[in-house]
Amino acid sequence: MVAVAILAILVSIGVPSYRSFIRKAEKATCLSQMRRLHTGFDSYLLENNHWPQMPRKAIDFEEAEFWGWWVKEMMAYGCAEEDWICPSDERRKESDDDYGSSYVPTLFDSHAFSPHRYPQPWLVERADFHGRGGHVMMADGSIHTQMDALVTGNR
Repeated sequence: MVAVAILAILVSIGVPSYRSFIRKAEKATCLSQMRRLHTGFDSYLLENNHWPQMPRKAIDFEEAEFWGWWVKEMMAYGCAEEDWICPSDERRKESDDDYGSSYVPTLFDSHAFSPHRYPQPWLVERADFHGRGGHVMMADGSIHTQMDALVTGNR
């Protein structure tokens, strides 16, 4: 009986710690993926001298088609399909879509310096998967949560 009680206490302590560890690992993976996407976008800018420009017909794209365009466009720059999905994004895990994303890229014009000229993010996480708001990735590669950006004024 004592052994069962001790085991129950250890389990009650261990399960929350395990969940916390998993959440922290998912957040670290998410940040790593966003940094890979930043590197890909930066490489695209250097090679093409402009931000990726979606075709005009993209306004009529379905969601999977829209994300498929981004995935295929950025693949040559080191951005794998799995880099676009936050490990904490349960909706994407359960989706049957061929493509999707947890991160929304900002659309810029075709001027070479626009992505660096304005203090706006390059990528925004589309939901609060980790607490304190979704992640926001800026042109310099820094990543903030939306709540931290509001508090410190980094927008």
